[in-house]
Amino acid sequence: MTILTQKQMHQSLADAFSRSVEYAYKDMLDAAVRAEREACAKLCEEYDDDRGAGETWGPRFAAIIRARTP
Repeated sequence: MTILTQKQMHQSLADAFSRSVEYAYKDMLDAAVRAEREACAKLCEEYDDDRGAGETWGPRFAAIIRARTP
């Protein structure tokens, strides 16, 4: 069993807190990226760009956007 000094204990707690904040921040950032990607894909789905060829590109672009991974 290792006995820590008060300074070591404070540093250990500070490190643990820092890691937990870092993970929470990363989770929030990842969620924001996913939400923005989905919002862009929805805009593409709503976009009707029929250039006379009987094809609409919006849904294709939406699928491409959704296929991206963070």
